[in-house]
Amino acid sequence: MIVTFLVEGEPQGKGRHRTTKAGINYTPGKTAMYENWVKSVYINRVGEKLLYGPIRATIEAYYTIPKSKSKRVRERMLRQLERPTKKPDVDNIAKAILDSLNGIAYRDDSQIVELNMKKLYADLGFVREDFSEAVQELHEAFCKPLDFFSLPRYTEDLYRLFIDKELQCVKESNKSRGEYTYWKLVERRIVK
Repeated sequence: MIVTFLVEGEPQGKGRHRTTKAGINYTPGKTAMYENWVKSVYINRVGEKLLYGPIRATIEAYYTIPKSKSKRVRERMLRQLERPTKKPDVDNIAKAILDSLNGIAYRDDSQIVELNMKKLYADLGFVREDFSEAVQELHEAFCKPLDFFSLPRYTEDLYRLFIDKELQCVKESNKSRGEYTYWKLVERRIVK
Protein backbone atom coordinates (compact mmCIF):
# COMPACT_ATOMS: atom_id res chain seq x y z
CA MET A 1 0.00 0.00 0.00
CA ILE A 2 1.30 3.48 -0.89
CA VAL A 3 0.17 6.57 1.02
CA THR A 4 0.83 10.07 -0.37
CA PHE A 5 -0.27 13.39 1.09
CA LEU A 6 0.70 17.09 1.16
CA VAL A 7 1.07 19.40 4.16
CA GLU A 8 0.61 23.03 3.15
CA GLY A 9 2.88 25.68 4.65
CA GLU A 10 6.60 26.22 5.01
CA PRO A 11 8.54 23.14 6.14
CA GLN A 12 9.42 23.20 9.82
CA GLY A 13 11.94 21.18 11.73
CA LYS A 14 11.61 19.49 15.09
CA GLY A 15 12.68 21.87 17.82
CA ARG A 16 14.93 20.74 20.63
CA HIS A 17 13.03 19.80 23.78
CA ARG A 18 13.10 22.32 26.63
CA THR A 19 13.54 21.71 30.32
CA THR A 20 12.00 23.82 33.09
CA LYS A 21 13.82 24.68 36.32
CA ALA A 22 11.79 21.93 37.98
CA GLY A 23 13.35 19.39 35.55
CA ILE A 24 10.22 18.82 33.43
CA ASN A 25 10.84 18.28 29.70
CA TYR A 26 8.43 19.66 27.12
CA THR A 27 8.22 20.19 23.36
CA PRO A 28 8.33 23.85 22.20
CA GLY A 29 4.94 25.30 21.26
CA LYS A 30 5.83 25.92 17.60
CA THR A 31 6.94 22.30 17.14
CA ALA A 32 3.86 20.92 18.93
CA MET A 33 1.56 23.03 16.72
CA TYR A 34 3.30 21.85 13.55
CA GLU A 35 3.12 18.18 14.60
CA ASN A 36 -0.60 18.56 15.37
CA TRP A 37 -1.08 20.19 11.94
CA VAL A 38 0.63 17.25 10.20
CA LYS A 39 -1.54 14.78 12.17
CA SER A 40 -4.77 16.56 11.27
CA VAL A 41 -3.83 16.81 7.58
CA TYR A 42 -3.01 13.09 7.47
CA ILE A 43 -6.28 12.07 9.13
CA ASN A 44 -8.36 14.42 6.91
CA ARG A 45 -6.71 13.40 3.64
CA VAL A 46 -5.81 9.75 4.13
CA GLY A 47 -7.95 8.55 7.02
CA GLU A 48 -6.68 6.13 9.59
CA LYS A 49 -4.69 3.78 7.35
CA LEU A 50 -2.07 2.11 9.52
CA LEU A 51 0.99 0.67 7.74
CA TYR A 52 2.55 -2.51 9.10
CA GLY A 53 6.02 -3.97 8.68
CA PRO A 54 9.05 -2.14 7.29
CA ILE A 55 8.25 1.19 5.64
CA ARG A 56 9.97 3.24 2.96
CA ALA A 57 9.46 7.00 3.40
CA THR A 58 10.08 9.79 0.88
CA ILE A 59 9.76 13.38 2.10
CA GLU A 60 10.10 16.41 -0.17
CA ALA A 61 10.22 19.80 1.54
CA TYR A 62 9.36 22.68 -0.82
CA TYR A 63 10.36 26.19 0.26
CA THR A 64 8.73 29.36 -1.07
CA ILE A 65 11.00 31.28 -3.44
CA PRO A 66 11.84 34.68 -1.89
CA LYS A 67 10.22 37.62 -3.70
CA SER A 68 13.55 39.44 -3.76
CA LYS A 69 15.03 36.95 -6.26
CA SER A 70 15.40 38.00 -9.89
CA LYS A 71 13.39 36.36 -12.67
CA ARG A 72 16.45 34.47 -13.88
CA VAL A 73 17.31 33.11 -10.43
CA ARG A 74 13.65 32.28 -9.85
CA GLU A 75 13.61 30.14 -13.04
CA ARG A 76 16.74 28.32 -11.90
CA MET A 77 15.10 27.62 -8.54
CA LEU A 78 11.92 26.29 -10.16
CA ARG A 79 13.97 23.98 -12.40
CA GLN A 80 15.78 22.74 -9.26
CA LEU A 81 19.16 24.01 -10.50
CA GLU A 82 19.45 25.88 -7.20
CA ARG A 83 18.38 24.15 -4.01
CA PRO A 84 17.67 25.60 -0.56
CA THR A 85 20.58 25.47 1.86
CA LYS A 86 18.82 27.26 4.68
CA LYS A 87 17.46 25.98 7.98
CA PRO A 88 15.77 23.82 9.08
CA ASP A 89 18.04 20.86 8.38
CA VAL A 90 16.63 17.87 6.50
CA ASP A 91 17.03 15.60 9.52
CA ASN A 92 14.97 17.96 11.69
CA ILE A 93 12.21 18.18 9.06
CA ALA A 94 12.09 14.40 8.77
CA LYS A 95 12.03 14.02 12.56
CA ALA A 96 9.09 16.43 12.88
CA ILE A 97 7.06 14.61 10.21
CA LEU A 98 7.89 11.06 11.32
CA ASP A 99 7.34 11.73 15.04
CA SER A 100 4.01 13.42 14.41
CA LEU A 101 2.63 10.35 12.59
CA ASN A 102 3.49 7.83 15.34
CA GLY A 103 0.40 5.77 16.10
CA ILE A 104 -1.52 7.27 13.16
CA ALA A 105 0.27 6.23 9.94
CA TYR A 106 2.34 3.48 11.58
CA ARG A 107 2.76 2.01 15.04
CA ASP A 108 6.18 3.60 15.61
CA ASP A 109 8.70 5.46 13.49
CA SER A 110 11.18 2.66 14.16
CA GLN A 111 9.33 0.89 11.28
CA ILE A 112 10.97 3.33 8.85
CA VAL A 113 13.79 1.33 7.27
CA GLU A 114 14.48 3.62 4.32
CA LEU A 115 14.23 7.42 4.19
CA ASN A 116 14.72 9.69 1.18
CA MET A 117 14.63 13.42 1.97
CA LYS A 118 14.90 16.39 -0.42
CA LYS A 119 14.78 20.17 -0.03
CA LEU A 120 13.44 21.99 -3.12
CA TYR A 121 11.95 25.33 -4.18
CA ALA A 122 8.36 26.02 -5.33
CA ASP A 123 6.00 28.99 -5.68
CA LEU A 124 4.42 28.11 -2.32
CA GLY A 125 5.90 26.14 0.54
CA PHE A 126 4.62 22.65 1.34
CA VAL A 127 5.83 19.19 2.33
CA ARG A 128 5.03 16.04 0.31
CA GLU A 129 5.19 12.64 2.01
CA ASP A 130 5.10 9.17 0.46
CA PHE A 131 4.96 6.05 2.62
CA SER A 132 5.01 2.51 1.25
CA GLU A 133 5.58 -0.93 2.67
CA ALA A 134 9.17 -1.94 1.89
CA VAL A 135 8.49 -5.70 1.68
CA GLN A 136 5.86 -5.07 -1.00
CA GLU A 137 8.40 -3.15 -3.09
CA LEU A 138 10.98 -5.91 -2.72
CA HIS A 139 8.28 -8.39 -3.75
CA GLU A 140 7.39 -6.37 -6.86
CA ALA A 141 11.05 -5.98 -7.84
CA PHE A 142 11.83 -9.62 -7.22
CA CYS A 143 8.81 -11.22 -8.89
CA LYS A 144 9.68 -10.09 -12.40
CA PRO A 145 10.68 -12.81 -14.85
CA LEU A 146 14.43 -13.30 -14.63
CA ASP A 147 16.93 -15.22 -16.69
CA PHE A 148 18.08 -18.06 -14.44
CA PHE A 149 21.77 -17.28 -14.96
CA SER A 150 21.38 -13.57 -14.21
CA LEU A 151 19.90 -14.04 -10.74
CA PRO A 152 21.66 -11.76 -8.26
CA ARG A 153 24.08 -13.20 -5.74
CA TYR A 154 22.01 -11.83 -2.87
CA THR A 155 19.08 -14.09 -3.75
CA GLU A 156 19.68 -16.15 -0.64
CA ASP A 157 19.70 -13.01 1.54
CA LEU A 158 16.37 -11.89 0.08
CA TYR A 159 15.01 -15.37 0.65
CA ARG A 160 16.01 -15.14 4.32
CA LEU A 161 14.39 -11.72 4.58
CA PHE A 162 11.10 -13.08 3.25
CA ILE A 163 11.23 -16.07 5.60
CA ASP A 164 11.81 -13.72 8.53
CA LYS A 165 8.70 -11.76 7.55
CA GLU A 166 6.60 -14.95 7.48
CA LEU A 167 6.65 -14.98 3.71
CA GLN A 168 8.16 -17.65 1.57
CA CYS A 169 10.01 -17.18 -1.69
CA VAL A 170 9.14 -19.92 -4.18
CA LYS A 171 11.06 -20.63 -7.38
CA GLU A 172 9.07 -21.87 -10.35
CA SER A 173 10.43 -22.81 -13.78
CA ASN A 174 8.45 -22.92 -16.98
CA LYS A 175 10.34 -24.45 -19.90
CA SER A 176 7.66 -23.43 -22.38
CA ARG A 177 8.58 -19.80 -21.68
CA GLY A 178 12.24 -20.16 -22.63
CA GLU A 179 13.89 -21.37 -19.40
CA TYR A 180 12.86 -18.34 -17.37
CA THR A 181 12.71 -18.61 -13.62
CA TYR A 182 9.94 -16.83 -11.76
CA TRP A 183 10.24 -15.86 -8.13
CA LYS A 184 7.04 -15.22 -6.30
CA LEU A 185 6.02 -14.77 -2.71
CA VAL A 186 3.39 -16.94 -1.14
CA GLU A 187 2.09 -16.66 2.36
CA ARG A 188 3.68 -19.23 4.62
CA ARG A 189 1.14 -21.38 6.37
CA ILE A 190 2.07 -22.34 9.89
CA VAL A 191 0.79 -25.80 10.77
CA LYS A 192 0.31 -26.44 14.47
